[in-house]
Amino acid sequence: MKIKHRPEIEGLKAIAIISIIFYHLPISVNDFRFFSGGFFGIDIFFTISGYLITSIMLRELILTGSFSFKNFYKKRIRRIIPVLLFVILASIPLAWFLLLPNDIIFFSISNITSLSFTSNFYYWYTGEENFQNEIVKPFLHTWSISILVQFYLLFPIFLVISFKYLKKYLIYIFILIFFVSFGLAFWAAKYHAGFNFYILPTRAWEFIAGSIVAYFEITSANLKTNKRMNPVLSYTGLFLIAYSILFLNNKIVHPSFYTFIPILGICLIIWTSQKNLITTKILSNKLFVGLGLISYSLYLWHYSIFAFANIANFTKENLSEKFLLVFITLMISIISYYFIELPSKNNNKKIFYSIISVIYAVIFFTSNNIIKNDGHNTRFPQIFDVRQKEVLRDPKNLHRCNGDVSVSRTCFFNIDSNKKIYFISDSQPWNMLPYLKDVLVKKDYQFITAAHNTCSYFPGFKLKDKQQTQKSYERVCNIDEYVKLLANSDNSIIIFWSRLPLYLEKSFFDNKEGGVEKGNIYWDQHFVSDNKNLSIEQSFKDSVSKLAKNNKIILVYPLPEAGWDVPKKLLGPSIMKSKLMEKISIPKEYLTLSYEIYKDRNKSSFDLLDSVEGNNVYRIYPHKLFCNTIIQNRCLIHDDKNIFYSDGSHASPKASILIGDLILNNIENIESKKN
Repeated sequence: MKIKHRPEIEGLKAIAIISIIFYHLPISVNDFRFFSGGFFGIDIFFTISGYLITSIMLRELILTGSFSFKNFYKKRIRRIIPVLLFVILASIPLAWFLLLPNDIIFFSISNITSLSFTSNFYYWYTGEENFQNEIVKPFLHTWSISILVQFYLLFPIFLVISFKYLKKYLIYIFILIFFVSFGLAFWAAKYHAGFNFYILPTRAWEFIAGSIVAYFEITSANLKTNKRMNPVLSYTGLFLIAYSILFLNNKIVHPSFYTFIPILGICLIIWTSQKNLITTKILSNKLFVGLGLISYSLYLWHYSIFAFANIANFTKENLSEKFLLVFITLMISIISYYFIELPSKNNNKKIFYSIISVIYAVIFFTSNNIIKNDGHNTRFPQIFDVRQKEVLRDPKNLHRCNGDVSVSRTCFFNIDSNKKIYFISDSQPWNMLPYLKDVLVKKDYQFITAAHNTCSYFPGFKLKDKQQTQKSYERVCNIDEYVKLLANSDNSIIIFWSRLPLYLEKSFFDNKEGGVEKGNIYWDQHFVSDNKNLSIEQSFKDSVSKLAKNNKIILVYPLPEAGWDVPKKLLGPSIMKSKLMEKISIPKEYLTLSYEIYKDRNKSSFDLLDSVEGNNVYRIYPHKLFCNTIIQNRCLIHDDKNIFYSDGSHASPKASILIGDLILNNIENIESKKN
């Protein structure tokens, strides 16, 4: 059943999509970022969807006493899937030429999960950041489409059953679901931020808010005719939306109470909408209505286009380039709307569904083939293959000891040996651990690794979120586990290596030459102790000095940070200059980093490590492998045969072996002194 067309609803969609686009392509003037809360556009879409679906279903149930699931789901298929298929299909060739093996595998899994409408679960599982500063994953935005489809699958069943058996209590059921879901979101925002962001149960209240408006609109239409209050409520709604989009930002807890502000605004506008209101007239403007009509195409296309533009190093801070991207996105979306969306909307022929099925199969087969063939890594010269070579697992319980996951566990190798070597670290040595394990086990050492992501040996501290003060990262960084592990470590060798400049400077790296890590140096975590008089520097120094009394300590000094994602930085210009991948190679002129910047960035880290003294302390300086070697006062990030970084801060497999050999030399030196 169709409902009366409401142009102001299209206007609200236009506001939502404009906000989302300019949030993902930020524009700032005098440190004021326009649309800093543009991510609320997705929440606005959720509420509008809840309103529209409930309106359609309730009217049909009231008028006919029944509801056609078949017709409903067919319409959703024709509305959602064709454009999504076409965007993915158009992206595959670009991914083939632009994405490195690891990235194209992620891209291919995203294709499959997007088309099965489970991508929100996949991104939650893989720990994808909710608000990424730099868009480089073309289908990360499909998490919201997955949530939308999951709502479409479950809500009609729920509503039909409730209408049939609990009709009198329907509004109370809506209100109950609203508060339960909102309460769950409020709780999960503090303790399970990824779940809160990506999963339907904590988003359901946003849809149900629209459902509540639809219910009262159908059953109590007379409540809408308050001529005095309607303008006030409508303008209040517009203010709440504008305030949220323009003045809130991604440092807030989301979804949470803050999210309620724009949701309330949307509900007020929908409820009070009347032709004579200024708000309605603005939202019913032809430009807004037109953008609203193509908002779905705009949403799907914009993120993928922006991602590939970033991967190809197309856009930086140049406003003209940004607006060119917006123009390209707009043109493609208009074409997509008129040649894909509209023709699909009313096409109920069998051939249509057959074509959809064939395209589905092609994308699934292609994506699966890429995954099975390890990203077809022969597409690029071997030098660009800087991926982690081996996932190290504990031989007893098969826990991961390293890897691109949010959690790595403590692992024990060759436990029968009494010669113990502990490796205490964050993710810095992940590429090195398999190499060290193989060498040391052959030499009959017991090798114990505790390499936890974003973690360091700061006893008495916990890693927490700066904004969400109750949120702790103990699942990822459990420092107490380090302490317990080393409690009985006498007469052992203990290796410490972590990314100290990140933890001491409390920011990501800006190399001052155009390389800004993650597009923004703001680091949203920090180490917190109940002891206000204790610093992480004092904690590290005191605890390691104590361990040095009965153990040999190897301190690994900071590896130079790059700022750029090095393989992508080197690959970008190569692709632009090559003919269909025939002549890809790293630049003949070395890409290097400033040694002076390295020294300034790491002064506090060197001071801390230097403060740990004693005859049992040994030191390793990875930067000496790369700085002041070929070029004075510069640090190499590659040479003619190897790239030394797997991203912007982690050593590549080759660099890991070079640093690992320094560690092995120190271990041999320690053993020779014993003899």
